[in-house]
Amino acid sequence: MTAIQDPIAFELFKNALFSIADEMALTITRTTYSGVLKDNMDFMYCDPKGFYSYHVDEDVKKLKVSNHSTRLLETCIKMLKENHDPGLALRVLKRYTPENFETAAQWETWYDKNKSRLFFTETGGYKFLVNTLTS
Repeated sequence: MTAIQDPIAFELFKNALFSIADEMALTITRTTYSGVLKDNMDFMYCDPKGFYSYHVDEDVKKLKVSNHSTRLLETCIKMLKENHDPGLALRVLKRYTPENFETAAQWETWYDKNKSRLFFTETGGYKFLVNTLTS
């Protein structure tokens, strides 16, 4: 083994290697995180009662409809009408709206009346709200 001739060059070389290793680790972390996030972005939910606790809403993921799309409400109302897993449908409807209806007819009436004014808000509690400023 040969002795180190230039300690400054050695330190620069060592730091360069560590920097490359750090970049590789960061890239792996970013791509891994991005894949998980990408696969579940449409199903992410933040419980308004929690403290910024984001998680995947497994109910919505089971439906394969984004929780940011009014199609979610339409899907759940249809499920209620057809008596297809009504417990799941009601859970999702109540989680993503401020309403507390029990029947498909009530949900359908509300949705038909307000669908052109519905908007999804994350800061408002991960809910679809009715824009009351428009007619």
